[in-house]
Amino acid sequence: MENNELILIGASVLAAHRIEFLTQGLVAHFKNLPEHKQFKNLNPRVFLDDTESNKKLRRQTLGQIFRILSEESSSLTLIDELDKYLQKRNLLIHDFWRTYYRNNNDYLISSEPVEFCKTFLEHSAKLEDFFKGLLYLIASHIANLNNHDIPRSISSYKKHSNYFRICLQRKKLI
Repeated sequence: MENNELILIGASVLAAHRIEFLTQGLVAHFKNLPEHKQFKNLNPRVFLDDTESNKKLRRQTLGQIFRILSEESSSLTLIDELDKYLQKRNLLIHDFWRTYYRNNNDYLISSEPVEFCKTFLEHSAKLEDFFKGLLYLIASHIANLNNHDIPRSISSYKKHSNYFRICLQRKKLI
């Protein structure tokens, strides 16, 4: 394998981990919203699990989140984008070698893995900005409810809140 391939694969894995970290933060903050008790028993493992029942739960949960934040139920197209991202993430984490390389040797079948990693990184960056904006708005709402400051670790996400709002308006990641 070439060094740039290894760098792209490593960067893609790290990007997947950042998205998982952000979704865990989202789940943790939604559990603290008193007006939305439906999130009380939600946990990050269930939210990120790819079984059919948990996929359905994730779609319902994200649908509720998007409906809460935007009165338009048609923002469900964003849930489809998350499902596509999770399919890519699962290919990267579980089937990358089998999909793009053959017979346990380091011979590249095609240039597809490089392109896959590049598009995965682009998709990850958009999703990360989206989730940071969402997390900032949730933390801001909770801070206002409890009359305290936004946690410092999240206050830097303020710049992402506009991206989040634009994505909701356009019903897609941009």
